[in-house]
Amino acid sequence: MYTFAFDEQARVFTIRLQGFWTPPVLAAFVDEVTARSVGQARRYGRYGVFVDCRDYQVQTGALAEGFANVIGRASSQERPVCLLFSAMLVKLQAERSLGTTAATIFLDETAARDWLAAQLATTPQELTPA
Repeated sequence: MYTFAFDEQARVFTIRLQGFWTPPVLAAFVDEVTARSVGQARRYGRYGVFVDCRDYQVQTGALAEGFANVIGRASSQERPVCLLFSAMLVKLQAERSLGTTAATIFLDETAARDWLAAQLATTPQELTPA
């Protein structure tokens, strides 16, 4: 359902999401991503988050909102967050759920990674939209 990786050199926390989730999966994800985020912030300071949603399916409204809350909390901490989707329908659901959070949504991996690297090269007050 999800995997985590952290690239110390690039300072990028990669989260890969897959499949159709249930409320227990979302709850476990929230607990684990929160614990990892706190630990990484203590160890590395500022870092970016790359969320690979290419294998993530359209979710129920409640699950989409729960995921949006997690992303909103991450991006509200002056941490650049980008999400990569391969399907327009899932991207549209994310845009509707996320609203105007600081997370930026992409359909192209190169564009997403380039944007994230550029954000990490700036000070937090200078974060720019894609």
